[in-house]
Amino acid sequence: MSLLSELKRRNVFRVAVMYLAVSWLVLQATDVLGSLLGLPSWAGRLVVLLLIIGFPAALVFSWLYELTPEGIRRDSAMAPNESARRDTARRLNLLTIAAAGLAILVIGLDRLVPEQNRPADIGQDKVAIAVLPFIDLSSDKDQEHFGDGIAEEVLNLLANVQGLRVTSRTSSFSFKGQTEALPTIATKLGVSHIVEGSVRKSGTRMRVTAQLINVAADEHIWSETYDRELTDVFAIQSDVAGQIARVLTTALSADEASLIGERPTNSLAAWQNFVTARNIYRSRLNADDIDRALSLVDDAIEQDENFARAHSLRSALLLGPVFFEGMARHEAANLKEAIRTAEHALELAPRLGEPWFVLAQAAYWEGRLEDADRYFREGVSRAPNNADGRNWYGTFLISAGYLQRGWTEAQRAIDLDPLSPVISWQAAFAALVAGRFDAVQAYTVKARDNGWPNWQPSAIAAGAALQKGQFDEAEEKYLAALPPLQKNLAMAFEAIRSGKIDAATRELLDELDAYGPPGAARWNSEVLAGDIDAAFKTAWDHLDPDSLIDADGNGGPPRRADGHIGGILRGDWWFPATSEFRKDPRFPELMRAVGLLAFWQKNGWPDLCQPDGDTLQCR
Repeated sequence: MSLLSELKRRNVFRVAVMYLAVSWLVLQATDVLGSLLGLPSWAGRLVVLLLIIGFPAALVFSWLYELTPEGIRRDSAMAPNESARRDTARRLNLLTIAAAGLAILVIGLDRLVPEQNRPADIGQDKVAIAVLPFIDLSSDKDQEHFGDGIAEEVLNLLANVQGLRVTSRTSSFSFKGQTEALPTIATKLGVSHIVEGSVRKSGTRMRVTAQLINVAADEHIWSETYDRELTDVFAIQSDVAGQIARVLTTALSADEASLIGERPTNSLAAWQNFVTARNIYRSRLNADDIDRALSLVDDAIEQDENFARAHSLRSALLLGPVFFEGMARHEAANLKEAIRTAEHALELAPRLGEPWFVLAQAAYWEGRLEDADRYFREGVSRAPNNADGRNWYGTFLISAGYLQRGWTEAQRAIDLDPLSPVISWQAAFAALVAGRFDAVQAYTVKARDNGWPNWQPSAIAAGAALQKGQFDEAEEKYLAALPPLQKNLAMAFEAIRSGKIDAATRELLDELDAYGPPGAARWNSEVLAGDIDAAFKTAWDHLDPDSLIDADGNGGPPRRADGHIGGILRGDWWFPATSEFRKDPRFPELMRAVGLLAFWQKNGWPDLCQPDGDTLQCR
């Protein structure tokens, strides 16, 4: 008898197939349980190792033994044609089918578990830490900027360390000069650990004291005092950041460790201008703040043209006017300059993360969706604690229809910078699109509490009422938020209530922006009034027809018809109350023309749409 025939007779092949099926089931179950229970990553590797070791053992066992109704028997003790082998073969087949079926069931259950019920990959298993401003104890009280710079740099360096969730400077420094207890600060910032310290200048020497406190356990984990020459400020900063990271037993990769030991610039003047500019940018409330920060960062670059992080900040600042002014001054030139500056920053310091977020946002505004997604992922991998970058990524994902993922990124951004006024109201908009109306209320209140002075939070709160069908409340809130549009809003709401757009209403609707605050813009009013034809005309008129992608995949990247940058993909398309627009058979054609259909085919389907033969089924 040949070896192949003998292997078949002893059911070795069946045992091998069954073992692989059971192993697949075990791996799927381990993956699901690891996600739900937050098991450490080595648990999955251990299971794989044990399964690999067990495979040859199972094959040897199947060669030597046979499973019979009387129990396990040595193969040598059985007659060659004994029928028990056929029974064993049938049982092995059934076990293999059952294991494969269970594995498929486990995968299906994993897909059905809502994303919001799964552990987030930020904050759940990371140490949450805030760095407070260092107090100036100098007799002349003239070293406040130095203390702020020390704390700022410690914060910045720690933000590049995997395994830490570092609250942004905007939130941490909001407690400057206050006397609130550390537990209160920790609660407001959502952290378990706090770094605080002091600086004291004496002649040309500086004494810096820093300490790390586990607030939850009410214990000092680490403290250190540094007596250095004032010119050695960067060595102090790097040493403090490295000490804290290592005390927190965070595993540092080689790149992260070298980044912590790296001096950002050798010019104290450049450093002070950079820190001031960054502080203004992170607490920005208007376009004037952007201008002031740009002037300072340009001075820093003039003092040190190789200051990579100053170039990086400048690239982000160049995007600022678009966020604040919409149709901004010199927007096309600014966008090109932002891209060039970000690329130059990466040439000077390839490990930086912020420039990748700038490149991603620029690609998104230009309609280059694949580039935007790739750059955003690169930014997240290099700078996971960059709150602005996470916020921009969330906006991109929501506009592309990935509502749950975008909402998760918005939450990450606000976890990293809970006191940022900008991120607070933008998280409220993400919640609105995702249909999380309780969060809309919480974040609009937070935005106002954090000092945001403009109309956006109130308009978003009105949008939540509108999406829920509470027209009277929505109209009242819109009128309070946008009084110059009183006449237009009144007519828009009359059309929404009546389901009819007459000539007079059309004239006033045409004066509104195509998109904007939900209910205070033309497209949304048309959809809610039931005029889907008008809504599609508004959507197509907003786009440059010569830039759109045709049925063969030619064309693009898509552009706006008015020549301005940005605004190609719209979060408005995914509002809960606008499903009739998505269900219309013309919707897939619009999605193809703006590049989303091809993007979904490559990267996965959005939350509210699935392929249906040659078309798209949306809800």
